[in-house]
Amino acid sequence: AMVEYFDFEEITAEQAEMVVALMELLLLEDNSRTAFRHLSRLPLDEDRKDLQDVAMRFGKQLRTMGKFIDAVAIYERLFTLENSLLRQESILWTAYCYLKADNIESANIYLSLTDDYEPRDKEFSLKCMIEGLIMIREGNAIEAMHSISQGIVFSRLGLEWISELMLTSGRAYEAVGRPEVAGNVYRELIQFYPNDPFASEARERLAQLPEPLATDEEKTTAG
Repeated sequence: AMVEYFDFEEITAEQAEMVVALMELLLLEDNSRTAFRHLSRLPLDEDRKDLQDVAMRFGKQLRTMGKFIDAVAIYERLFTLENSLLRQESILWTAYCYLKADNIESANIYLSLTDDYEPRDKEFSLKCMIEGLIMIREGNAIEAMHSISQGIVFSRLGLEWISELMLTSGRAYEAVGRPEVAGNVYRELIQFYPNDPFASEARERLAQLPEPLATDEEKTTAG
Protein backbone atom coordinates (compact mmCIF):
# COMPACT_ATOMS: atom_id res chain seq x y z
CA ALA A 1 0.00 0.00 0.00
CA MET A 2 2.88 2.36 0.79
CA VAL A 3 4.48 1.73 -2.60
CA GLU A 4 1.23 2.63 -4.32
CA TYR A 5 1.58 6.16 -2.93
CA PHE A 6 5.02 6.74 -4.47
CA ASP A 7 5.30 9.30 -7.24
CA PHE A 8 7.02 7.03 -9.73
CA GLU A 9 7.91 9.90 -12.05
CA GLU A 10 9.95 11.53 -9.27
CA ILE A 11 10.90 8.40 -7.37
CA THR A 12 14.16 8.50 -5.39
CA ALA A 13 16.82 5.79 -5.46
CA GLU A 14 15.93 4.85 -1.87
CA GLN A 15 12.25 4.46 -2.78
CA ALA A 16 13.22 2.42 -5.82
CA GLU A 17 15.18 0.06 -3.56
CA MET A 18 12.00 -0.41 -1.51
CA VAL A 19 10.09 -1.22 -4.68
CA VAL A 20 12.69 -3.84 -5.59
CA ALA A 21 12.54 -5.34 -2.08
CA LEU A 22 8.78 -5.64 -2.49
CA MET A 23 9.19 -7.22 -5.93
CA GLU A 24 11.62 -9.78 -4.51
CA LEU A 25 9.07 -10.76 -1.86
CA LEU A 26 6.38 -11.05 -4.53
CA LEU A 27 8.66 -13.32 -6.56
CA LEU A 28 9.22 -15.57 -3.55
CA GLU A 29 5.43 -15.87 -3.37
CA ASP A 30 5.42 -16.70 -7.10
CA ASN A 31 3.53 -13.50 -7.87
CA SER A 32 5.62 -12.24 -10.76
CA ARG A 33 2.73 -10.41 -12.42
CA THR A 34 2.39 -7.89 -9.57
CA ALA A 35 6.18 -7.61 -9.29
CA PHE A 36 6.52 -6.64 -12.93
CA ARG A 37 3.63 -4.21 -12.67
CA HIS A 38 5.65 -2.26 -10.12
CA LEU A 39 8.81 -2.51 -12.21
CA SER A 40 7.01 -1.20 -15.29
CA ARG A 41 6.19 1.98 -13.37
CA LEU A 42 9.85 2.83 -12.78
CA PRO A 43 10.97 5.56 -15.23
CA LEU A 44 13.91 3.70 -16.73
CA ASP A 45 15.42 6.28 -19.04
CA GLU A 46 18.90 7.43 -19.93
CA ASP A 47 18.86 10.15 -17.26
CA ARG A 48 18.23 7.78 -14.36
CA LYS A 49 21.44 5.78 -13.96
CA ASP A 50 20.39 4.98 -10.38
CA LEU A 51 17.22 3.24 -11.58
CA GLN A 52 19.16 1.40 -14.27
CA ASP A 53 21.42 0.02 -11.53
CA VAL A 54 18.35 -1.01 -9.53
CA ALA A 55 16.91 -2.84 -12.55
CA MET A 56 20.23 -4.57 -13.24
CA ARG A 57 20.42 -5.85 -9.66
CA PHE A 58 16.84 -7.09 -9.92
CA GLY A 59 17.79 -8.95 -13.08
CA LYS A 60 20.60 -10.62 -11.17
CA GLN A 61 18.15 -11.64 -8.46
CA LEU A 62 15.90 -13.23 -11.06
CA ARG A 63 18.85 -15.13 -12.56
CA THR A 64 19.82 -16.38 -9.10
CA MET A 65 16.28 -17.66 -8.64
CA GLY A 66 16.39 -19.43 -12.01
CA LYS A 67 13.73 -17.14 -13.50
CA PHE A 68 15.67 -16.57 -16.69
CA ILE A 69 12.83 -15.54 -19.01
CA ASP A 70 11.58 -13.05 -16.41
CA ALA A 71 15.12 -11.64 -16.27
CA VAL A 72 15.06 -11.18 -20.05
CA ALA A 73 12.10 -8.81 -19.61
CA ILE A 74 14.28 -6.65 -17.34
CA TYR A 75 17.25 -6.63 -19.69
CA GLU A 76 15.09 -5.82 -22.70
CA ARG A 77 14.09 -2.55 -21.05
CA LEU A 78 17.73 -1.72 -20.40
CA PHE A 79 19.21 -2.47 -23.81
CA THR A 80 16.65 -0.24 -25.53
CA LEU A 81 18.43 2.72 -23.91
CA GLU A 82 20.91 3.60 -26.65
CA ASN A 83 23.29 5.65 -24.49
CA SER A 84 23.10 3.60 -21.32
CA LEU A 85 26.41 2.38 -19.88
CA LEU A 86 24.62 -0.87 -19.04
CA ARG A 87 23.27 -1.49 -22.54
CA GLN A 88 25.95 -3.92 -23.72
CA GLU A 89 26.02 -5.84 -20.45
CA SER A 90 22.25 -6.20 -20.53
CA ILE A 91 22.44 -7.66 -24.07
CA LEU A 92 25.04 -10.17 -22.88
CA TRP A 93 22.86 -11.19 -19.93
CA THR A 94 19.93 -11.60 -22.32
CA ALA A 95 22.02 -14.05 -24.35
CA TYR A 96 23.00 -15.82 -21.12
CA CYS A 97 19.39 -16.13 -19.95
CA TYR A 98 18.22 -17.55 -23.27
CA LEU A 99 21.08 -20.05 -23.08
CA LYS A 100 20.02 -21.11 -19.59
CA ALA A 101 16.44 -21.42 -20.87
CA ASP A 102 17.70 -23.83 -23.56
CA ASN A 103 17.05 -21.39 -26.40
CA ILE A 104 20.45 -21.59 -28.09
CA GLU A 105 19.27 -19.87 -31.26
CA SER A 106 18.15 -16.73 -29.41
CA ALA A 107 21.31 -16.81 -27.30
CA ASN A 108 23.45 -16.73 -30.44
CA ILE A 109 21.37 -13.94 -31.96
CA TYR A 110 21.80 -11.67 -28.94
CA LEU A 111 25.47 -12.57 -28.62
CA SER A 112 25.95 -11.39 -32.20
CA LEU A 113 24.52 -7.97 -31.24
CA THR A 114 27.29 -7.27 -28.75
CA ASP A 115 30.42 -5.26 -29.41
CA ASP A 116 33.82 -6.69 -30.33
CA TYR A 117 35.35 -6.17 -26.92
CA GLU A 118 38.99 -5.60 -26.19
CA PRO A 119 40.53 -7.79 -23.45
CA ARG A 120 40.73 -4.72 -21.20
CA ASP A 121 36.94 -4.28 -21.33
CA LYS A 122 34.97 -5.56 -18.35
CA GLU A 123 32.47 -7.34 -20.58
CA PHE A 124 35.17 -9.28 -22.47
CA SER A 125 35.34 -12.17 -19.99
CA LEU A 126 31.53 -12.37 -19.70
CA LYS A 127 31.21 -12.72 -23.46
CA CYS A 128 33.96 -15.36 -23.46
CA MET A 129 32.09 -17.32 -20.79
CA ILE A 130 28.79 -17.21 -22.70
CA GLU A 131 30.53 -18.25 -25.93
CA GLY A 132 32.16 -21.13 -24.06
CA LEU A 133 28.87 -22.28 -22.53
CA ILE A 134 27.23 -22.29 -25.95
CA MET A 135 30.13 -24.21 -27.50
CA ILE A 136 29.99 -26.82 -24.72
CA ARG A 137 26.27 -27.25 -25.39
CA GLU A 138 26.99 -27.64 -29.10
CA GLY A 139 29.75 -30.19 -28.48
CA ASN A 140 32.64 -27.94 -29.54
CA ALA A 141 34.80 -28.54 -26.47
CA ILE A 142 38.14 -27.45 -27.96
CA GLU A 143 36.73 -24.14 -29.24
CA ALA A 144 35.03 -23.65 -25.88
CA MET A 145 38.32 -24.20 -24.08
CA HIS A 146 40.00 -21.50 -26.18
CA SER A 147 37.27 -18.93 -25.54
CA ILE A 148 37.04 -19.65 -21.82
CA SER A 149 40.82 -19.55 -21.40
CA GLN A 150 40.81 -16.07 -22.93
CA GLY A 151 38.13 -15.04 -20.45
CA ILE A 152 40.10 -16.43 -17.51
CA VAL A 153 43.35 -14.72 -18.56
CA PHE A 154 41.73 -11.30 -18.91
CA SER A 155 39.23 -11.49 -16.05
CA ARG A 156 39.66 -9.54 -12.84
CA LEU A 157 38.69 -9.96 -9.23
CA GLY A 158 35.31 -8.63 -8.22
CA LEU A 159 33.42 -9.52 -11.38
CA GLU A 160 30.11 -11.14 -10.47
CA TRP A 161 30.54 -13.91 -13.05
CA ILE A 162 34.10 -14.96 -12.11
CA SER A 163 33.00 -18.03 -10.14
CA GLU A 164 30.84 -19.31 -12.99
CA LEU A 165 33.66 -18.58 -15.43
CA MET A 166 35.94 -20.81 -13.35
CA LEU A 167 33.30 -23.54 -13.19
CA THR A 168 32.85 -23.34 -16.96
CA SER A 169 36.61 -23.66 -17.38
CA GLY A 170 36.53 -26.88 -15.35
CA ARG A 171 33.66 -28.22 -17.43
CA ALA A 172 35.58 -27.48 -20.61
CA TYR A 173 38.65 -29.34 -19.31
CA GLU A 174 36.40 -32.30 -18.52
CA ALA A 175 34.95 -32.16 -22.03
CA VAL A 176 38.40 -32.29 -23.66
CA GLY A 177 39.44 -35.24 -21.52
CA ARG A 178 41.61 -33.53 -18.90
CA PRO A 179 39.88 -34.37 -15.62
CA GLU A 180 43.02 -33.73 -13.53
CA VAL A 181 43.14 -30.10 -14.67
CA ALA A 182 39.39 -29.79 -14.19
CA GLY A 183 39.82 -31.02 -10.63
CA ASN A 184 42.46 -28.37 -9.93
CA VAL A 185 40.13 -25.65 -11.26
CA TYR A 186 37.26 -26.89 -9.10
CA ARG A 187 39.49 -26.93 -6.00
CA GLU A 188 40.58 -23.34 -6.66
CA LEU A 189 36.96 -22.27 -7.08
CA ILE A 190 35.98 -23.94 -3.80
CA GLN A 191 38.97 -22.37 -2.03
CA PHE A 192 38.40 -18.81 -3.25
CA TYR A 193 34.58 -18.78 -3.25
CA PRO A 194 33.53 -21.43 -0.69
CA ASN A 195 29.99 -20.09 -0.19
CA ASP A 196 29.22 -19.42 -3.83
CA PRO A 197 26.46 -21.50 -5.49
CA PHE A 198 28.86 -22.41 -8.29
CA ALA A 199 31.30 -23.72 -5.68
CA SER A 200 28.58 -26.15 -4.62
CA GLU A 201 28.34 -27.40 -8.18
CA ALA A 202 32.14 -27.61 -8.32
CA ARG A 203 32.10 -29.89 -5.26
CA GLU A 204 29.57 -32.16 -6.96
CA ARG A 205 31.57 -32.34 -10.17
CA LEU A 206 34.82 -32.88 -8.26
CA ALA A 207 33.29 -35.83 -6.42
CA GLN A 208 32.35 -37.43 -9.75
CA LEU A 209 35.80 -37.15 -11.33
CA PRO A 210 37.81 -40.36 -11.70
CA GLU A 211 40.68 -40.95 -9.29
CA PRO A 212 44.01 -39.82 -10.81
CA LEU A 213 46.28 -42.63 -11.95
CA ALA A 214 49.41 -43.08 -9.87
CA THR A 215 52.73 -42.19 -11.53
CA ASP A 216 55.59 -44.73 -11.77
CA GLU A 217 57.41 -42.86 -9.00
CA GLU A 218 54.35 -43.01 -6.74
CA LYS A 219 53.96 -46.76 -7.47
CA THR A 220 57.61 -47.36 -6.58
CA THR A 221 57.25 -45.39 -3.35
CA ALA A 222 54.09 -47.26 -2.44
CA GLY A 223 55.80 -50.61 -3.13
